[in-house]
Amino acid sequence: MRAAAKLLGASSADRWLVCMPLFHVGGIAILLRTALAQSTAIVHPRFQPEAVSHSLDVEGVTHVSLVANMLERLIAIRGDRPAPPALQLALVGGGPTPAPLLEHARALGYRVAPTYGLTEACSQVASLPPAADLAQGLTPLPGVEIDIVDGDSRALAPGSEGEIRVRSGSLMDGYWQRPVESGKTLRNGALYTGDIGRVDEAGKLTVLDRRSDLIISGGENVYPAEIEAALLAHPDIQDAGVAGREDERFGARPHAWYVGTASKTELLNHCRGRLAQYKVPVAFERVAALPRSPSGKLLRSRLGAD
Repeated sequence: MRAAAKLLGASSADRWLVCMPLFHVGGIAILLRTALAQSTAIVHPRFQPEAVSHSLDVEGVTHVSLVANMLERLIAIRGDRPAPPALQLALVGGGPTPAPLLEHARALGYRVAPTYGLTEACSQVASLPPAADLAQGLTPLPGVEIDIVDGDSRALAPGSEGEIRVRSGSLMDGYWQRPVESGKTLRNGALYTGDIGRVDEAGKLTVLDRRSDLIISGGENVYPAEIEAALLAHPDIQDAGVAGREDERFGARPHAWYVGTASKTELLNHCRGRLAQYKVPVAFERVAALPRSPSGKLLRSRLGAD
Protein backbone atom coordinates (compact mmCIF):
# COMPACT_ATOMS: atom_id res chain seq x y z
CA MET A 1 0.00 0.00 0.00
CA ARG A 2 2.86 2.38 0.80
CA ALA A 3 4.51 1.49 -2.52
CA ALA A 4 1.28 2.32 -4.38
CA ALA A 5 1.08 5.62 -2.51
CA LYS A 6 4.62 6.49 -3.63
CA LEU A 7 3.74 5.91 -7.29
CA LEU A 8 0.23 7.38 -7.36
CA GLY A 9 0.19 9.69 -4.34
CA ALA A 10 -1.87 9.66 -1.14
CA SER A 11 -3.28 12.28 1.23
CA SER A 12 -5.43 12.47 4.33
CA ALA A 13 -7.85 14.51 2.20
CA ASP A 14 -8.52 11.56 -0.11
CA ARG A 15 -12.07 10.21 -0.27
CA TRP A 16 -12.02 6.63 -1.63
CA LEU A 17 -15.22 5.10 -2.91
CA VAL A 18 -15.26 1.37 -2.10
CA CYS A 19 -17.62 -0.54 -4.39
CA MET A 20 -15.53 -3.70 -4.78
CA PRO A 21 -16.44 -6.67 -2.54
CA LEU A 22 -14.59 -6.56 0.77
CA PHE A 23 -13.78 -10.27 0.49
CA HIS A 24 -11.77 -9.36 -2.63
CA VAL A 25 -8.24 -7.92 -2.41
CA GLY A 26 -9.37 -4.95 -4.51
CA GLY A 27 -11.87 -3.96 -1.83
CA ILE A 28 -9.88 -4.66 1.32
CA ALA A 29 -6.83 -2.92 -0.19
CA ILE A 30 -8.75 0.37 -0.31
CA LEU A 31 -9.57 0.13 3.39
CA LEU A 32 -5.88 -0.46 4.12
CA ARG A 33 -4.93 2.51 1.93
CA THR A 34 -7.29 4.84 3.74
CA ALA A 35 -6.18 3.57 7.15
CA LEU A 36 -2.51 4.21 6.32
CA ALA A 37 -3.25 7.68 4.90
CA GLN A 38 -5.81 8.48 7.63
CA SER A 39 -8.24 9.38 4.86
CA THR A 40 -11.92 8.62 4.20
CA ALA A 41 -13.53 5.47 2.80
CA ILE A 42 -17.07 5.65 1.44
CA VAL A 43 -18.29 2.06 1.43
CA HIS A 44 -21.04 0.74 -0.84
CA PRO A 45 -22.52 -2.72 -0.18
CA ARG A 46 -22.03 -3.68 -3.85
CA PHE A 47 -21.35 -2.13 -7.23
CA GLN A 48 -24.45 -0.43 -8.60
CA PRO A 49 -23.64 2.05 -11.38
CA GLU A 50 -26.46 4.44 -10.46
CA ALA A 51 -25.34 4.59 -6.82
CA VAL A 52 -21.67 4.99 -7.75
CA SER A 53 -22.52 7.77 -10.19
CA HIS A 54 -24.54 9.57 -7.52
CA SER A 55 -21.68 9.32 -5.00
CA LEU A 56 -19.22 10.70 -7.53
CA ASP A 57 -21.50 13.70 -8.08
CA VAL A 58 -22.43 14.58 -4.48
CA GLU A 59 -19.93 13.07 -2.03
CA GLY A 60 -16.69 14.61 -3.22
CA VAL A 61 -15.14 11.27 -4.17
CA THR A 62 -11.48 11.71 -5.15
CA HIS A 63 -10.52 8.07 -5.80
CA VAL A 64 -12.30 4.93 -6.97
CA SER A 65 -11.16 1.42 -7.88
CA LEU A 66 -12.99 -0.51 -10.62
CA VAL A 67 -12.64 -3.41 -13.00
CA ALA A 68 -13.15 -2.75 -16.71
CA ASN A 69 -16.77 -3.91 -16.77
CA MET A 70 -17.61 -1.58 -13.88
CA LEU A 71 -16.03 1.40 -15.63
CA GLU A 72 -17.93 0.60 -18.80
CA ARG A 73 -21.25 0.35 -16.95
CA LEU A 74 -20.56 3.57 -15.03
CA ILE A 75 -19.86 5.50 -18.23
CA ALA A 76 -22.95 4.01 -19.87
CA ILE A 77 -25.22 5.15 -17.04
CA ARG A 78 -23.74 8.66 -17.05
CA GLY A 79 -23.96 9.10 -20.82
CA ASP A 80 -21.92 12.09 -22.01
CA ARG A 81 -21.60 13.63 -18.57
CA PRO A 82 -17.92 14.17 -17.77
CA ALA A 83 -16.19 12.92 -14.67
CA PRO A 84 -16.80 15.15 -11.64
CA PRO A 85 -13.92 17.61 -11.11
CA ALA A 86 -13.21 16.22 -7.62
CA LEU A 87 -12.33 12.77 -9.01
CA GLN A 88 -8.53 12.56 -9.14
CA LEU A 89 -7.95 8.88 -9.87
CA ALA A 90 -9.81 5.83 -11.18
CA LEU A 91 -7.80 2.64 -10.78
CA VAL A 92 -8.84 0.04 -13.36
CA GLY A 93 -7.72 -3.56 -12.82
CA GLY A 94 -9.02 -7.10 -12.82
CA GLY A 95 -7.49 -7.96 -16.21
CA PRO A 96 -6.43 -6.25 -19.43
CA THR A 97 -8.68 -3.26 -20.15
CA PRO A 98 -9.63 -2.52 -23.79
CA ALA A 99 -7.82 0.56 -25.08
CA PRO A 100 -11.02 2.09 -26.58
CA LEU A 101 -12.64 2.03 -23.14
CA LEU A 102 -9.65 3.74 -21.51
CA GLU A 103 -9.51 6.35 -24.28
CA HIS A 104 -13.24 7.03 -23.98
CA ALA A 105 -12.94 7.39 -20.21
CA ARG A 106 -10.05 9.83 -20.50
CA ALA A 107 -11.95 11.85 -23.10
CA LEU A 108 -14.70 12.26 -20.49
CA GLY A 109 -12.20 13.47 -17.90
CA TYR A 110 -11.65 10.28 -15.92
CA ARG A 111 -8.02 10.11 -14.78
CA VAL A 112 -7.81 6.36 -15.33
CA ALA A 113 -4.80 4.38 -14.17
CA PRO A 114 -4.69 0.82 -15.58
CA THR A 115 -3.36 -1.47 -12.88
CA TYR A 116 -2.05 -5.00 -12.50
CA GLY A 117 -2.31 -6.73 -9.16
CA LEU A 118 -2.82 -10.09 -7.49
CA THR A 119 -4.20 -11.33 -4.21
CA GLU A 120 -0.92 -13.25 -3.75
CA ALA A 121 1.00 -9.95 -3.86
CA CYS A 122 -1.39 -8.00 -1.61
CA SER A 123 -2.95 -6.16 -4.54
CA GLN A 124 -1.06 -3.77 -6.83
CA VAL A 125 2.33 -4.59 -8.33
CA ALA A 126 2.30 -2.25 -11.37
CA SER A 127 0.26 0.69 -12.58
CA LEU A 128 0.16 3.43 -15.19
CA PRO A 129 0.04 6.93 -13.66
CA PRO A 130 -3.10 8.76 -14.84
CA ALA A 131 -1.16 11.39 -16.79
CA ALA A 132 0.94 8.84 -18.70
CA ASP A 133 0.41 7.86 -22.33
CA LEU A 134 -1.96 4.88 -22.54
CA ALA A 135 0.36 3.27 -25.09
CA GLN A 136 3.02 2.85 -22.42
CA GLY A 137 3.41 -0.26 -20.33
CA LEU A 138 2.70 -0.32 -16.60
CA THR A 139 5.33 0.93 -14.15
CA PRO A 140 6.26 -1.52 -11.34
CA LEU A 141 5.61 -0.09 -7.90
CA PRO A 142 8.66 0.96 -5.88
CA GLY A 143 10.30 -2.14 -4.41
CA VAL A 144 8.65 -4.48 -6.94
CA GLU A 145 10.69 -6.41 -9.51
CA ILE A 146 8.94 -7.88 -12.55
CA ASP A 147 10.43 -10.06 -15.26
CA ILE A 148 9.25 -12.54 -17.87
CA VAL A 149 10.22 -16.21 -17.83
CA ASP A 150 9.77 -19.24 -20.05
CA GLY A 151 8.42 -22.66 -19.03
CA ASP A 152 11.79 -23.55 -17.48
CA SER A 153 11.88 -20.41 -15.29
CA ARG A 154 14.57 -18.81 -17.45
CA ALA A 155 14.40 -15.02 -17.74
CA LEU A 156 13.53 -13.84 -21.25
CA ALA A 157 14.86 -10.85 -23.16
CA PRO A 158 12.92 -7.56 -23.19
CA GLY A 159 9.94 -7.69 -25.53
CA SER A 160 9.54 -11.47 -25.24
CA GLU A 161 6.20 -12.97 -24.24
CA GLY A 162 6.08 -15.37 -21.31
CA GLU A 163 4.95 -15.83 -17.71
CA ILE A 164 5.03 -12.78 -15.46
CA ARG A 165 7.24 -13.30 -12.38
CA VAL A 166 7.13 -10.91 -9.43
CA ARG A 167 9.52 -10.28 -6.54
CA SER A 168 8.31 -8.02 -3.74
CA GLY A 169 8.22 -7.68 0.02
CA SER A 170 4.43 -7.85 -0.20
CA LEU A 171 4.20 -11.45 -1.41
CA MET A 172 2.12 -13.94 0.53
CA ASP A 173 3.71 -16.64 2.69
CA GLY A 174 1.64 -19.28 0.91
CA TYR A 175 -1.86 -20.63 0.42
CA TRP A 176 -3.53 -21.70 3.64
CA GLN A 177 -2.94 -25.42 4.21
CA ARG A 178 -2.06 -25.97 0.51
CA PRO A 179 1.70 -26.67 0.49
CA VAL A 180 1.80 -28.24 -2.97
CA GLU A 181 0.07 -25.28 -4.64
CA SER A 182 2.20 -22.86 -2.60
CA GLY A 183 5.37 -24.56 -3.77
CA LYS A 184 4.33 -24.25 -7.42
CA THR A 185 3.45 -20.56 -7.12
CA LEU A 186 6.25 -19.39 -4.81
CA ARG A 187 9.75 -20.43 -5.86
CA ASN A 188 13.06 -18.97 -4.67
CA GLY A 189 11.38 -15.89 -3.27
CA ALA A 190 9.43 -15.11 -6.45
CA LEU A 191 5.75 -15.31 -7.36
CA TYR A 192 4.97 -17.16 -10.57
CA THR A 193 1.73 -15.47 -11.50
CA GLY A 194 0.39 -17.70 -14.26
CA ASP A 195 -0.27 -14.55 -16.28
CA ILE A 196 1.24 -13.86 -19.69
CA GLY A 197 2.92 -10.57 -20.55
CA ARG A 198 6.04 -8.83 -21.74
CA VAL A 199 8.44 -6.25 -20.31
CA ASP A 200 10.12 -3.66 -22.53
CA GLU A 201 13.64 -2.23 -22.38
CA ALA A 202 12.49 0.41 -19.90
CA GLY A 203 11.03 -2.19 -17.54
CA LYS A 204 7.39 -1.38 -18.41
CA LEU A 205 4.92 -4.27 -18.20
CA THR A 206 2.21 -5.18 -20.70
CA VAL A 207 -0.24 -7.82 -19.45
CA LEU A 208 -1.64 -9.98 -22.25
CA ASP A 209 -3.81 -12.61 -20.56
CA ARG A 210 -3.93 -15.46 -18.10
CA ARG A 211 -2.01 -18.60 -19.06
CA SER A 212 -5.09 -20.70 -18.31
CA ASP A 213 -7.09 -18.66 -20.87
CA LEU A 214 -4.46 -18.82 -23.61
CA ILE A 215 -5.69 -20.48 -26.82
CA ILE A 216 -3.06 -22.36 -28.82
CA SER A 217 -4.46 -22.63 -32.33
CA GLY A 218 -2.39 -24.28 -35.02
CA GLY A 219 0.73 -23.64 -32.95
CA GLU A 220 -0.03 -19.90 -32.60
CA ASN A 221 -0.76 -18.14 -29.30
CA VAL A 222 -4.17 -16.48 -29.30
CA TYR A 223 -5.05 -14.15 -26.43
CA PRO A 224 -8.80 -13.87 -25.68
CA ALA A 225 -8.37 -10.36 -24.26
CA GLU A 226 -7.11 -9.08 -27.62
CA ILE A 227 -10.14 -10.49 -29.44
CA GLU A 228 -12.51 -9.16 -26.77
CA ALA A 229 -11.01 -5.69 -27.19
CA ALA A 230 -11.60 -5.89 -30.94
CA LEU A 231 -15.22 -6.94 -30.42
CA LEU A 232 -15.83 -4.16 -27.89
CA ALA A 233 -14.64 -1.63 -30.45
CA HIS A 234 -17.84 -2.37 -32.41
CA PRO A 235 -20.47 0.29 -31.59
CA ASP A 236 -23.26 -2.28 -31.21
CA ILE A 237 -21.45 -4.52 -28.70
CA GLN A 238 -21.90 -3.94 -24.96
CA ASP A 239 -19.94 -6.91 -23.64
CA ALA A 240 -17.84 -9.74 -25.07
CA GLY A 241 -16.06 -12.88 -23.96
CA VAL A 242 -13.80 -15.28 -25.84
CA ALA A 243 -12.65 -18.81 -25.02
CA GLY A 244 -11.02 -21.67 -26.87
CA ARG A 245 -12.91 -24.74 -28.00
CA GLU A 246 -11.34 -27.98 -29.17
CA ASP A 247 -10.75 -28.34 -32.88
CA GLU A 248 -9.61 -31.54 -34.59
CA ARG A 249 -7.42 -29.75 -37.13
CA PHE A 250 -6.01 -26.79 -35.16
CA GLY A 251 -6.15 -28.11 -31.59
CA ALA A 252 -8.35 -25.21 -30.51
CA ARG A 253 -10.14 -22.26 -32.11
CA PRO A 254 -11.50 -19.07 -30.56
CA HIS A 255 -15.26 -18.81 -30.00
CA ALA A 256 -16.98 -15.55 -29.01
CA TRP A 257 -20.02 -14.74 -26.89
CA TYR A 258 -21.40 -11.23 -26.91
CA VAL A 259 -24.09 -8.89 -25.65
CA GLY A 260 -25.35 -6.52 -28.31
CA THR A 261 -27.34 -6.08 -31.49
CA ALA A 262 -24.65 -6.67 -34.13
CA SER A 263 -25.19 -9.61 -36.45
CA LYS A 264 -22.74 -12.48 -36.67
CA THR A 265 -21.81 -11.48 -40.21
CA GLU A 266 -21.09 -7.92 -39.09
CA LEU A 267 -18.84 -9.18 -36.30
CA LEU A 268 -17.00 -11.56 -38.59
CA ASN A 269 -16.18 -8.74 -41.01
CA HIS A 270 -15.37 -6.41 -38.13
CA CYS A 271 -12.86 -8.86 -36.67
CA ARG A 272 -11.31 -9.64 -40.05
CA GLY A 273 -10.45 -5.97 -40.38
CA ARG A 274 -8.70 -5.86 -37.01
CA LEU A 275 -7.20 -9.27 -36.31
CA ALA A 276 -4.95 -11.81 -37.98
CA GLN A 277 -7.02 -14.55 -39.60
CA TYR A 278 -6.08 -17.19 -37.01
CA LYS A 279 -7.38 -14.92 -34.24
CA VAL A 280 -10.82 -14.36 -35.80
CA PRO A 281 -13.49 -16.33 -33.88
CA VAL A 282 -15.00 -19.23 -35.79
CA ALA A 283 -18.32 -18.80 -33.97
CA PHE A 284 -20.26 -15.89 -32.49
CA GLU A 285 -23.10 -16.41 -30.03
CA ARG A 286 -25.38 -13.65 -28.78
CA VAL A 287 -26.30 -13.96 -25.09
CA ALA A 288 -28.27 -11.90 -22.59
CA ALA A 289 -25.31 -11.58 -20.21
CA LEU A 290 -21.81 -12.94 -19.68
CA PRO A 291 -20.80 -14.87 -16.55
CA ARG A 292 -18.93 -12.63 -14.14
CA SER A 293 -17.64 -12.93 -10.59
CA PRO A 294 -18.95 -10.67 -7.79
CA SER A 295 -15.96 -8.40 -8.42
CA GLY A 296 -16.87 -8.09 -12.10
CA LYS A 297 -14.22 -10.34 -13.63
CA LEU A 298 -15.19 -12.30 -16.70
CA LEU A 299 -15.42 -16.05 -16.00
CA ARG A 300 -14.20 -17.45 -19.31
CA SER A 301 -14.40 -21.04 -18.08
CA ARG A 302 -18.18 -20.66 -17.84
CA LEU A 303 -18.74 -19.18 -21.29
CA GLY A 304 -21.26 -21.29 -23.17
CA ALA A 305 -21.99 -23.39 -20.08
CA ASP A 306 -25.70 -22.59 -20.01
